[in-house]
Amino acid sequence: MGKKIKKMFMYHYENNIMKKTTQQILANCEKGIFTVVRNKKDNQFRVRTPIKDSYGNFRDSCWCNIIEEAKRFAGVYYGYSLEELDKMDLEIVEEYRIIGEPFKVGDKVRILDSIKETDYWKDFKDAVPEMKGEIEVAYNLKDGLYYRVNGWVIDHQYLAPLVEEQCINKGDEIEVCIKGKKFKAKII
Repeated sequence: MGKKIKKMFMYHYENNIMKKTTQQILANCEKGIFTVVRNKKDNQFRVRTPIKDSYGNFRDSCWCNIIEEAKRFAGVYYGYSLEELDKMDLEIVEEYRIIGEPFKVGDKVRILDSIKETDYWKDFKDAVPEMKGEIEVAYNLKDGLYYRVNGWVIDHQYLAPLVEEQCINKGDEIEVCIKGKKFKAKII
């Protein structure tokens, strides 16, 4: 009789821990934090992302043997529902936030030279002779973040913000901000 009560207690204790883990994963996702979890049963890793899939679940990576591999696939797969996560024996092993904002429609971007090493560079190099453009549409797809630039869809990893130089001439009036106060100045 004592073993049966102990087994029942352990079952409820483990279920509560699993639910707390699921709640922590959900809280992380809602705050923009990626969560690496380990399945205690088979020692596999998966990354839960703060990006939702078409079913309203947060997207995941595939199950992988090593953390770095799971991070590479973060967001590629549809996510488990909260009910499914509650049933898994998971342990949070790492939490991280990706630095940098995604681009928005209208942002000016430069196209990185690393794109020239891809197979599809030859197909659209004439569309971007100056290696810059403007974000026309953003696509948050199953396999990553893509943008339409000059009519062509380009992977996020090949884009960077475009910072254009501004020429100031003698006699131009500019606005300067010092300690939160704005001033107008004339170039002499």
